[in-house]
Amino acid sequence: EIQGANTNGLWITAGSSTVRGLVLNGFAQAIGLQSGGGNVIEGCYIGTDPTGTIGPHPSGHGIRILSSHGNVIGGSSPSSRNLLSGNANAIGVEASDGTVIQD
Repeated sequence: EIQGANTNGLWITAGSSTVRGLVLNGFAQAIGLQSGGGNVIEGCYIGTDPTGTIGPHPSGHGIRILSSHGNVIGGSSPSSRNLLSGNANAIGVEASDGTVIQD
């Protein structure tokens, strides 16, 4: 579990990165993807505690994608699904072609 104090959490610009199985809460923006695409975000709890039942601190964006193409958020298998709750905006996508958000 990684807790923020209304700051930015992970900000990924390199591309082809995988974020799997993290609990992130309390951030102004928990995960940001910008520029480099082909990222995968799966099996994460974003905006909640590790049990998925309590949002310890209000969060802004759960995931924000800016000009980052071809990302995959979630998946069809139970282990690849993300839980986003307690965020002002669960997922924000801006100018990001080919991004898939599922389950």
